[in-house]
Amino acid sequence: MRWQQLSLPPACSIPRRDALRGFYSARHGEAAAIVARAIAAGEVDPQVDATEIIRLAVAPLFHRLFITHEPVTAEQARRAADVAARSGENTDRHLNQLARQPDPYAQARTA
Repeated sequence: MRWQQLSLPPACSIPRRDALRGFYSARHGEAAAIVARAIAAGEVDPQVDATEIIRLAVAPLFHRLFITHEPVTAEQARRAADVAARSGENTDRHLNQLARQPDPYAQARTA
């Protein structure tokens, strides 16, 4: 099955999409306060984007809940938050390493 066959039509109207975006924007802003406290406590790199950290923390949980319909345990949520919090560490080094590696998907994209 090709990945194009998996694409779905838009799930909602533009007003609904905008409302959903507004909802999550507000939630990200509220949750960013948690990241700000972690920065103040020296637990997280002060250079991180707090909203992006929140997105990184919840993405694996959303995937489990809404894509694969798996339960999420407290330990999985804690691990996702820890990984997201550390994501600011060494990000540039990691991206530079990835840039030097051959693209494993290049052949699939040209097919």
